[in-house]
Amino acid sequence: MPVTRTSVLTATVVAAALAVPASASAAPTITPDRQCYSPGDDFTLSGSGFAASAPVKLSIDGRRPLHADLTSDALGTFTSRIAVEQPLVDALLRDDEGYARVALSATDAPTDPAVAPGTATSSTLISRWGTFWNQDGDAIRPSRPLEMQVFGFTGSAGRSLYLHYVRAGRRAATVKLGRLQGPCGVLHTTLRQAMPRRIVKPGKWRFAFTLKATDHRAAPGYSYTVTVKP
Repeated sequence: MPVTRTSVLTATVVAAALAVPASASAAPTITPDRQCYSPGDDFTLSGSGFAASAPVKLSIDGRRPLHADLTSDALGTFTSRIAVEQPLVDALLRDDEGYARVALSATDAPTDPAVAPGTATSSTLISRWGTFWNQDGDAIRPSRPLEMQVFGFTGSAGRSLYLHYVRAGRRAATVKLGRLQGPCGVLHTTLRQAMPRRIVKPGKWRFAFTLKATDHRAAPGYSYTVTVKP
C-alpha cells in the first residue's frame, strides 16, 4: 500500500487481521499503542468496528488530518503506523507548554449508503524535547540556582537523567538530576548553583541532557548552547 506523506506526518497503513469479524452494530474504537510521543517517536493507532473496506479519515486535535488514503479491511479494522514529526508538535503545543493531551478521531465513509458513518475518539499526550528554566540561556549566572523542567524522554520513566557541561566538545563535568517521571519522561528539579564551581569559565558552553552518566552525545538526548557570564 502506498505511503502518503504530508507536511506533518508520514504514515504507512497496513491491514490488521482479527479472529472475529466486526459486527455491524459494534461501536468503532481507536487505540494508540503508547501514552506519550515526542518528535522521532513512532506510534501505532489501531481501529476496529468500522465499516468494512471503507475509507477512514484520521485527525488530531479535531482539525488536522493525519494522512489520506486509509481504508479499513474486510473486517472493519485498520492499523496505522505514524512517525511523529517536529512541525506537528510545534503546531499542537503552545510556546509555554512542554507537553499536552490532544484528541484523536477516526471517521469512516461506508460504501453502502444504508450504513451510517461511524466515528471513534481517543487521546494521547504529545511532548516536545526541551527544558524550561529560570535563567536566560544567553546569560547563565553559574552561582545562582537553576530551576528546570525537562521533558521529551518518552518511555523512560524511572531512569536517571544527567546534565553534562561541555566546553570545546569535551565534557567538563556531569550532574545527576534525578529520575524521570510519567509517560512523557518529565523531571522538575533545582540545582543550588547552575554550574559546579570547579569548572566555571565565562563563554560558550553546551548543556547536554542524556540518560548516560558518561556520554554527553548519547541518544536519546539533546543539548543547548548557552553563554555563561562571570
